[in-house]
Amino acid sequence: MKVSNEIQISKDILTTTVKKNDRQNGPDFQTVLKDIARTEDQHAEKVKHPGHIESVSANRINEMHSFDRPGVVEKADFLLNLLDEYRSGLEDPSKSLKELDSLLTDLKTEQESLMSFVDLFPDGDELKGVVNETLINITVESIKFDRGDYLD
Repeated sequence: MKVSNEIQISKDILTTTVKKNDRQNGPDFQTVLKDIARTEDQHAEKVKHPGHIESVSANRINEMHSFDRPGVVEKADFLLNLLDEYRSGLEDPSKSLKELDSLLTDLKTEQESLMSFVDLFPDGDELKGVVNETLINITVESIKFDRGDYLD
């Protein structure tokens, strides 16, 4: 096997230059480029441009995502009452874990419906803090229950 022949072939290919007479028949590159540019300009004239687009401020976004604050307060109150009922059920030895499981399922369902509102509260809002703590407590209780912390 002779490797040197292959190297020589590679050198020949690299040193070969293309002469102007060797190019293919047809229009030259400059002509093709001008034709394409002209076609693009004609197409651009046909495309309608949108009118003035108004900038959207943060206040405008808040208006679009406004929520019913009294409704959120009512949901949070309902969740707190359910959480209190769950706590009372944990203290009551006559309540079975199956009964508490259905109550916890209700808590999780209500929790999901209230979670979407947390980000809509402005920073520093006291109600946001209450809702957030309530949601955290439900999550913690759910983990404890699923982990089996309340089994005898």
